[in-house]
Amino acid sequence: MHEIISSYIYAGTEILPEIGNELWEEISKGLDVVGFRAFGSVCKTWNEITVRTKEDFLESQSPQVLLKSSNEMDLYYLCDMSRGKNTMVELHNTSNKSFVGCTGGYMIFESKNHHVNFVNPLNRHEIRYAIKSFHFRGQPHHDHIVLATSLSSKSHVLFALSNNKREYKVYHSGIGKWYYGVYDVNVTDIAIFRNKVYLVTSEADFGELKINVADASFAWMPVHHIPNDDSEDLKLIVTNDQLFLVDFVPAKHLKIYELNFDTMMWIKVGDLGGKALFLGGKGHCAMRRPGKWGHLSNCVYYLETLPARCCIYSMEAKLIHMIPLVGKSGDQVSSLGWYCPDQCMKVKYLDMDYEDETIEENA
Repeated sequence: MHEIISSYIYAGTEILPEIGNELWEEISKGLDVVGFRAFGSVCKTWNEITVRTKEDFLESQSPQVLLKSSNEMDLYYLCDMSRGKNTMVELHNTSNKSFVGCTGGYMIFESKNHHVNFVNPLNRHEIRYAIKSFHFRGQPHHDHIVLATSLSSKSHVLFALSNNKREYKVYHSGIGKWYYGVYDVNVTDIAIFRNKVYLVTSEADFGELKINVADASFAWMPVHHIPNDDSEDLKLIVTNDQLFLVDFVPAKHLKIYELNFDTMMWIKVGDLGGKALFLGGKGHCAMRRPGKWGHLSNCVYYLETLPARCCIYSMEAKLIHMIPLVGKSGDQVSSLGWYCPDQCMKVKYLDMDYEDETIEENA
């Protein structure tokens, strides 16, 4: 599909009027996220097509399973269960690094000297950070790392947190400054919602990351009807204009709450309707209208690591179906988590810059 578009581009603009917008729109639907973004940057007409069809396109992007090859150290797979397709992804120099998770369409790797690499497996774009640490030298350090970008500017925020030492680091590109802090709670998850960074603890305390010129700190929010759940695996999951708190134990219980920001209350959810949750490993998400790409709605897709498989659970936490996950030609794999291609569309500051970026602290 990329070759078709390229051939029309290089043929010259005089050929463009011969093809109607309806056909161009059909062509754009068959692209992956990287191709869709590139398609919209070619000309005004194509940009108008992508603006008009963006929401439908994003809904058509099924979450993919990140698989790690057991035979080759730098080999990964993106498994698209909706299409029955495995895409091999070779990421060099990752065998000696720890996989932390995914953020904004990037896989996150941390080395023993606390250098952090963000790698987009679709286009190989990479961002590198050096995060100073005085603890646990010689082993990976952070439990959670997120990269939040501003929709109104090219600024971005890196937030890295370690439950082991109860310390966090924040870098704000707009201010050009690193911040450090400590905390005394157990943070189980972090989410980016409405351009803000939120976190939740094992006791369901809910907070927001606040940044100003002087410091960066947590602002704990007075949420009412706090769930009476003490869990080491509470998840914050974003979908559309909703923020969910999820407590899930396979075959035991599934508890879902939605935060009403007007009343600041957690409201229990008993039915996901046309949505589905994707949990397990170091990456999770929720998707609208999963039936559009052949999956079930109102259920949980849960990843098990070894053997690699996806288990589908009902809203009553009962096992419905199990799907084995394999590599190519019998390659043994383990599952790392869910990768959401549509998240690439939200990294606005990379629209202007696809060069490698290295950000390190001042000595």
